[in-house]
Formats: sequence, structure tokens, C-alpha cells
Amino acid sequence: MKNFTLIKRIELCFFTAGLLLTIFFGKNDLIKGIAIGLMIQGAILYLFDYSAEVRGKVYFEFLKSL
Repeated sequence: MKNFTLIKRIELCFFTAGLLLTIFFGKNDLIKGIAIGLMIQGAILYLFDYSAEVRGKVYFEFLKSL
């Protein structure tokens, strides 16, 4: 479960980096494309890892109850 915290922070950094690249270098099409890709990747992976963490907690609680 500790790994999810680190992974989610890294994914938030990807999203933030993409957002900052878009803000500061929005006129350059190549950098804008990279920035949008980083934001999409960070957001989608964050959602996947959040749901995996919730499922993991439920499963862990089930195992502790046995």
C-alpha cells in the first residue's frame, strides 16, 4: 500500500509537468503535444492506481478478517 502513495505522487508530477509545459510553452506544437500526453497519462494512471488502491484495501481487510 505504501507504493501506491509514491506512484500517485509521481503521476501527479507528470500531470503538473504537462500543465506547466502547456502554460509556459503553449505556442510550440511539439511541446504542447508532449504536455497534453503527460497530462493524459498522469490523469488516467492516477485513476487506475486509485481504484487499485481501494480494491487492495478491501482485499487486505478481508484477509485480516480470516
